[in-house]
Amino acid sequence: MVGQWFPKLARREPDGRWAHFAFHPHAEFYADFGDYDVTLEVPAGFVVGATGQRIEQRVTGERRTERYRAEAVHDFAWAAWDGFEGEERTVGATKITLLAPPHTAPARAATWESLEHALPYLGALYGPYPHPTLTVVHPPSFAAGAGGMEYPTLITTGGSSRWPPLGVRLIEQVTVHELAHQWFQGMLASNEAASPFLDEGLTSYAEWRALRALFGAGSLIDLWGLQVSLEAAGRVAAVGHGQDEIIASPAHAFPSMRSLAAHVYSGTATALSTIAGVYGQARLDAALSDYATTHRFAHPVPDDLLASVARHVGPGAASALRGMLFERATVDYRVAELTSAPQGEDGGWRSRAVIARGGTLQLPVTVRLELIDGQRIDRRWSGVEPVFVVEQEHEAPLARVVVDPEQAVLWDRDLLNNSRSLERQSTLRSSERAWYWAELLLHLLGP
Repeated sequence: MVGQWFPKLARREPDGRWAHFAFHPHAEFYADFGDYDVTLEVPAGFVVGATGQRIEQRVTGERRTERYRAEAVHDFAWAAWDGFEGEERTVGATKITLLAPPHTAPARAATWESLEHALPYLGALYGPYPHPTLTVVHPPSFAAGAGGMEYPTLITTGGSSRWPPLGVRLIEQVTVHELAHQWFQGMLASNEAASPFLDEGLTSYAEWRALRALFGAGSLIDLWGLQVSLEAAGRVAAVGHGQDEIIASPAHAFPSMRSLAAHVYSGTATALSTIAGVYGQARLDAALSDYATTHRFAHPVPDDLLASVARHVGPGAASALRGMLFERATVDYRVAELTSAPQGEDGGWRSRAVIARGGTLQLPVTVRLELIDGQRIDRRWSGVEPVFVVEQEHEAPLARVVVDPEQAVLWDRDLLNNSRSLERQSTLRSSERAWYWAELLLHLLGP
């Protein structure tokens, strides 16, 4: 595998400065778009995969020469190995070549399923894939370090063929993630060294969207009835690191790749999922489509993303997103108090719940009262005030109160304090507690 060419041509910024920098292991590329014409010479028995279209090939004795041309790309990469087996399919207008080691049929099947779903799906969301070819390289086990990378019109995947039959979606995850980079970096070419969240963060969110559409709640794991979503796993990673770093930091500011992954990959995707949950999926889709299509081949910056969110979702959503990405903003909703009492001779019940908001984010949420007869009463809270008091009269006894029952606010720091139950009869105590903890477990496994 040959990639990450340094030194490379620097991009000249609008203010006249040259964006030149040394390679850093936590970042990748930032360069201008150009047209590449590359001739490769390898041993005759080697199979080659490269950026762009192959326009010429010939074998002379023990050597193979192949020539590739790519237009409007900001990098070039290639791989060669005499053990690759090649497969080709056409998805829409794109010819896809998959290069993989022998005896990897389950991995190849999982890769094709992911590609055939995600290429048109992401194209519908963020604009059509503009290149005529896509090369996908599944590295052999001895070269696993080359896996999980993105280059214009060429991606590398990886993973064991044992995973797909078990319902572990790691091959699908890496395939869709690297494919989504064709939009968020490949076609936009934002400055990943300065703002990696525009690359890895938006890509992770697109990956979550595409795999949920394909696999539902088991987008990461669907094993023996146990389903784990990418959103749930990503939220755990993001919350687990708390507010160690600012998500919108430059790549070199993160102390480790683990920290960068938790904040930039999982943190950004969790923030965007929260905006979608609170303000509407369709509105965020429109904002990201606007961002991805308006700034194609234009090197957008963070303010371009926030401007698209402000236009299509609203100023409040843009402010909340800025807080999560740039300001370590947090939110924690909790049920602080809960009482319910009968109304004497007239019958009925009167309940009072006090909901508190910790942190600086002011996101609207639903507060749900669940009665013992199954009835649900929803109240909407703007989230602006630090405390919200719900007083309600109803006919049946109150069973519990739940804040954000749809889990729209994945950014909520602690989901364990979002509900509280009233134990009315000793015979119900153990069952109510069991149900409560079962629901908390489901929250961790996936929404």
